Amino acid sequence: MIHKGRVPFSTVLSDWAWHEYEGRHRESLPAAAYAGSPETRRYIALQLLVRVRQNVIPAIIAAGILESHHVMIEPEDLPRLVVMGQDPAETWSDNKLAEESPSAYFVRGLVGGSEPISGPMIAITRDLQEGPITFFDGMHRLAAWVAHLRRGFAYPIASYVIETAQAAPAFELPEERTETER
Repeated sequence: MIHKGRVPFSTVLSDWAWHEYEGRHRESLPAAAYAGSPETRRYIALQLLVRVRQNVIPAIIAAGILESHHVMIEPEDLPRLVVMGQDPAETWSDNKLAEESPSAYFVRGLVGGSEPISGPMIAITRDLQEGPITFFDGMHRLAAWVAHLRRGFAYPIASYVIETAQAAPAFELPEERTETER
């Protein structure tokens, strides 16, 4: 893992919001959401993030944020990468690619391209050096990146990794998930 530097959690949220705003939710927002000042657009992006990730953000905060880092995750980090629910990234990638679903088609589209998968993704850990590192956002891109690695297309991928004091309720401790979080 290449450590690019510490970043404030507000930067993580802001960049995550912008990714949601410019990405998959772009078509669901009215045209007016893209017409205002940069500050207004950033505000709308943050509102969107809070709405679409309303269970995830409180879980990260409840875990006790210590520090946030911008990193480049390298292929050799793969054994310590997991997704919400503690599924190993490789298993999650295999399962996603085997599905017949819109999200699986999206992942297969990324895998079929020759462009590197881009981040940043969002993950948390208790120990940046030892892991495990649990992904909360970017899991489909992570699945595609794993598939690229298996095809011999090895490169690092950007992520924000948030160090927390405890595991995130509901998402890293699957036995504590409520019915609405499943």
